[in-house]
Amino acid sequence: YLTMTHEASGRTFSFDAAGAIACWMRESAHKGSGGVRVTTASLPSWKKVADEQDLAMGASDYDWTFSTDYSGTTGTESPLSPTTEVEGAPAQWGVHTGSGLDMALLRRRDIPILHFVDLTLYEDDLGDNGESVVRLRMRVMPSCFLLLLRHALRVDGVLIRQHDTRVFHKFGSPHVLRDRRLGEALNRAPPPHL
Repeated sequence: YLTMTHEASGRTFSFDAAGAIACWMRESAHKGSGGVRVTTASLPSWKKVADEQDLAMGASDYDWTFSTDYSGTTGTESPLSPTTEVEGAPAQWGVHTGSGLDMALLRRRDIPILHFVDLTLYEDDLGDNGESVVRLRMRVMPSCFLLLLRHALRVDGVLIRQHDTRVFHKFGSPHVLRDRRLGEALNRAPPPHL
C-alpha cells in the first residue's frame, strides 16, 4: 500500500489493495457482471465440467473481471486521533479550471527522478480468460510528484478496458490535481491459424 500525508494539514491520500477490492465489491453487488460473458470451450467434456461448476456454485451474478474505478481514499489524521472521512470512499475533488497536469515538466529528461514506486495492488488471470490488474506507479521529482493508478482489463475475445487515475502535485502549488480516464474497446478473437 501507499499513503501520502500532507504534514501541515494532516490530509492523507491512501492507495491499497483492500480499498480497491472494497470498491470492486460495492460495484459488483450493485451492477453484477455488467453483461460480460465468456463462452465455454467447445469440447463437450469441458462444457460439461463448466456446467457442473455453475450448478455447484449457484447462479450468482457478480463481476468476475474484478473491474474497479477505485481512485484512492482520502482522510485526515492528527497525532492524537487518526480518522478517515469515509472508509473506502472515493476522494472528494473539486473541478479544476486551470492548465492541468504539467506534461512539459514531466517529460523533461534533465530533472532526476528521486523516488519511484511500482506496486501491484491485485492481479487475476480470470480463469485463463484474460487478465485484470490494478497497479500503482509513482515518481517523485525535485519539483513535483506524479502517481498513476491503472486498472487494466483484457477479456480474451470480448473486451479491453483501461481505467487510469493520475494524481499530480507541483511543489509550492496549493492544488493537487487528479485526472481520471476510461477507455474501452472490443477485443475480437484472432483468426484461427492455418
